[in-house]
Amino acid sequence: MDAAIAGGATSLALEAGKSVFQYIIHQFGHVKNIDKNFRKFEDKACDLFNRRDDVKNDISTNAVQKTPTKECEAWLKKVEDVEKQVTILKIRYDKARKCLCGWCPFWSLFKLSKDLEDMANILYDLKIEGILGNGVLTERERRTVEKKHVQSVQDIPSHDGVLQEILKYLRDESIKRIGIWGMPGVGKTTIMKNLNDAGDLNKMFDIVIWVTVSKESGVREFQLQKEVVQRLKLHVEGSIDQVATIISEELQAKKYLLLLDEVTSVVNLHDIGIRKNHSGGKVVLATRNKNVCHKMETDEEIKVQRLSKDDAWKMFREKVGSEIVDHPDMEPLAKLLVKECGGLPQMISVVAVILRKNNNQDLWRHTLRQLQCPSFSKMEHWEEVLKTFKLGYEQLSDDDRRNCLLYEALYPEDHDIDTSYLMECWNNEGFISRAGNLREARENGTAILKDLLDGCLLERSDKVECVKMPMLFRGPALRITSLNREGARLLVKAGIREPPTEEEWKHAKRISLMSTQLCTLPERPDCCMISTLFLRSNSDLNTIPESFFGYMCSLRVLDLSETKIKSLPSSVSSLINLRGLYLYCCRQLVELPIQLIELKSLEVLDIDQTGISDMPIEIGELTGLKCFRASFTSIANHNHTNGNSNRVMIPQNVFSKLSLLEELKINVDPHIVNVVAKEVANLKQLSTLFFSFPRTEGLEIFIQNSTSWENNNFRSFKFHVGPYNDKHDSSTEYPMERRLIFSAGEETPPAVSEVLSQAYAFELVSHKSIHKLSDFGIGRLNRLKMCLIKECNNMESLIGDNAGKDSALPFLEKLYLINLPKLEKIFEGSMQSKTLTRLTTLVLNECPRLKKIFSGNMISKLSELQNLRIENCSVIEEIIVEAENQILESNALLPKLKNLQLFDLPKLTRICQDITLDWPSLERIEIKRCMQLKNLPLSGDNASKLKLIEGSEDWWKTLMWQDDSIKEQLRPFCHFI
Repeated sequence: MDAAIAGGATSLALEAGKSVFQYIIHQFGHVKNIDKNFRKFEDKACDLFNRRDDVKNDISTNAVQKTPTKECEAWLKKVEDVEKQVTILKIRYDKARKCLCGWCPFWSLFKLSKDLEDMANILYDLKIEGILGNGVLTERERRTVEKKHVQSVQDIPSHDGVLQEILKYLRDESIKRIGIWGMPGVGKTTIMKNLNDAGDLNKMFDIVIWVTVSKESGVREFQLQKEVVQRLKLHVEGSIDQVATIISEELQAKKYLLLLDEVTSVVNLHDIGIRKNHSGGKVVLATRNKNVCHKMETDEEIKVQRLSKDDAWKMFREKVGSEIVDHPDMEPLAKLLVKECGGLPQMISVVAVILRKNNNQDLWRHTLRQLQCPSFSKMEHWEEVLKTFKLGYEQLSDDDRRNCLLYEALYPEDHDIDTSYLMECWNNEGFISRAGNLREARENGTAILKDLLDGCLLERSDKVECVKMPMLFRGPALRITSLNREGARLLVKAGIREPPTEEEWKHAKRISLMSTQLCTLPERPDCCMISTLFLRSNSDLNTIPESFFGYMCSLRVLDLSETKIKSLPSSVSSLINLRGLYLYCCRQLVELPIQLIELKSLEVLDIDQTGISDMPIEIGELTGLKCFRASFTSIANHNHTNGNSNRVMIPQNVFSKLSLLEELKINVDPHIVNVVAKEVANLKQLSTLFFSFPRTEGLEIFIQNSTSWENNNFRSFKFHVGPYNDKHDSSTEYPMERRLIFSAGEETPPAVSEVLSQAYAFELVSHKSIHKLSDFGIGRLNRLKMCLIKECNNMESLIGDNAGKDSALPFLEKLYLINLPKLEKIFEGSMQSKTLTRLTTLVLNECPRLKKIFSGNMISKLSELQNLRIENCSVIEEIIVEAENQILESNALLPKLKNLQLFDLPKLTRICQDITLDWPSLERIEIKRCMQLKNLPLSGDNASKLKLIEGSEDWWKTLMWQDDSIKEQLRPFCHFI
């Protein structure tokens, strides 16, 4: 039994020993294969890291357009983690190799070999995982379209129809190339920009590429390719073929839309990189020529037609401004202009740039004539006109404009130049071509002036109806004239005491010696080329040498205004080409020489405010005269009348000889007004008249007898009806070409009402009986843009209940109500839709019974009000009185109000009740002597454009606020007086 047990134990021992031996042999195999395992490990690591590098390179190459998928990012993180383990295993292996030369523990080698084998398997599995079933990259979120932010054509069916047709074709997978074509200016670019901005494109394409194609054939493909590369954000260099290949590869898998605008000739898209085998690519091109579409193998062509009549009118009205176009004087012209534009949006836009917010009929008529001129029937001629809007002398469209611009350099630096006078000089010099009469010359001149202003070559002066040349431009203008090919130049001297030298006189084309200290002139300067001579505002000049004008036969403009000359020399007879003679305010000049009759070319004569007491009979011999300004009054010239009240101030029938006279400004004694008015009424060409009628009888005589008035030929007038007073000339500084002043009247005479119906500005002063402005008739007020009512003791309201359903004062922009002791309301009854809707300025002064200014629905009509001034109105308690249950259309009652002035209002307690109202345009608040005003309707953030709060510091301290922080917030805007 013992033996059996011993045998069993031996057998078990042998089996255990065998297993141990086999295990040791297996482990030894690991140790034996350590180098083999390492090589396998290294190969698998290299494979994995190569894959990792490929993925990273793919990510880097497409970093602009794409981003790694979430799966890819997780895989890369695993690779990053395992790379650390790989590095550790390599270090362990290197150490083990060194140990093999000496002694290295068996079990250490075994474990290393086993780890290498296991890591190789992990690396292999990770590489397989790196195939990334969901892909390496996904599209990066980016802008598919770079917006053009163009005005929508949705409301223009003629254009929107084309846009919708293009979108329909783009949705058709079989259509790859679309061409739109049509005549220049028909609106192709506008449609293309609307297509670019169409919201549907974001869903249809990965990227939209816009290119305006160069007209230069030599650089067209290069320029187009460059813009495509920039849009794709590729960083590539090489030949055009190499870049084309890269572009093609980049676009191969994309859904893209290429928009080509202004394609004037065939573009080889293949050479650029836009290939037909791009399954997701589409092209839309715009061209003038249908053949370009055919040669570029478009699948569909769409002709862009002219705008329909309705669309053209709608566009013109929108671009110019409905407030201008809808005016009864402008609408007929507007319709003619739209017709001449021929349904071309570009033409409408160009005309709109000229006319926008401009109600000058001269400019409108001139523009109409330009469109009607045959030379403008082709588009290339109109494109020449477009150049007038660009900066720079050389970019002006014609020599007329260039000459007109250079003429400004004759005036002293920073000098205010009256525009009416300036245009007369231009015309006298012959710079305004194609003008059959003075009216057309002014209209053309107005257009030229606007071009120069729009080109920033001239600028508006602070003085009404004046311009000036920017100081920076005056020097260059003088240099340009000095380089004139004819060798003629401007001679401009300022502040001199001595006249120019003989050589300077000889070589000058135009001479300006304005506002100098000259007291003498040369006897007979040699200046046969001179065409303009300005000697204006030389207060020390009192004598002109007898032969001074002997060599000035080419002179066309002579200005001696505001000098102290007492007479003109006989050599004035040499001025056979003189067209403009200006003697304004030469108060020492008491007579004109007999030689004046030799000036047969004279068109403009200004002897206003001179010492000449009677109209020289010789003026009747100036049959070419078109403009005459004079004053012959015994009051102004009592020193020359010698007490003779029976003298003939105006020779009989002298005006009948001046058959070409178009413009007349004349002051005469009241006792001869009716006679003169009847003579003036016979002037058939008359289009401008400045005249005072002491009594309405004189106005009636003129209205009843004037053919020119009957034919509605008047471009401009200023009629003063009633006793003359100089202060009425400066009542407002609002420029107006049709002004009526009616003073000290007792009724509403039909003649006054008739003129009022044609007036743009009306001043009603010291009327003795009128209760309401509307007593003249609501329809008579429709053209008014400015109205001043002053010292009318019985005026109770502006518009009474008799207005009915008619809109009152629909075009009124400025309203002045001054010293009206009985005025209680501005408006009675309900206001119609267009009443006062264009009012921008309201001034109220000395209206002691006026308690309410804005009430009921009146405030809602004043959305254009910008300036509000209220002064010396003793019973006003609140400016804006909201009606009960009034529903406001917006939170801003006066959304465009910029300036608020409140002076001497002793009972004013608040501006408005609701302090939450917005004042989005308010810039200035001026408060003076309104000590009961204890709060301002400001919350700190409801007047974002506020710049100034002006008032006394004592008043400021008394103000009450809902929160003291508001007061602190507004404190920086305060200016204490």
